[in-house]
Amino acid sequence: MPVTFVDSASASSGATGTSLTVTLPAHQAGDLLIAHFYSDQGVGVHSVSAAAGWVNVSDVLDASGRDRHSSVWRKIATSASETNPQFDTTVAEERSVCLAIFRGVDATNPIGAVPAANTGQND
Repeated sequence: MPVTFVDSASASSGATGTSLTVTLPAHQAGDLLIAHFYSDQGVGVHSVSAAAGWVNVSDVLDASGRDRHSSVWRKIATSASETNPQFDTTVAEERSVCLAIFRGVDATNPIGAVPAANTGQND
């Protein structure tokens, strides 16, 4: 079965809170849910956590001035009624999350490779 894109969703918020929830589109058991969380708050090092069952795939903090934080999370859906995921930060900051759903992935090893370092520009 080929891997196919199912749907996507996103959410964002200003710097007034520490939690962000994204509403999951329709999905089914076995689907791969991938979320990219991004924050930009510029007041120091902070951490990000996700709802139970979500596995951190990549976590990059650029603490060179703007303190941008980018993390990728994954979960294999166990049902068609997964709870909307919530992402939490240790400080109030601007934040956003983009989520994509894929079907037909290898549930044991759904992600084959992850970059080892952030090579982007801090502008």
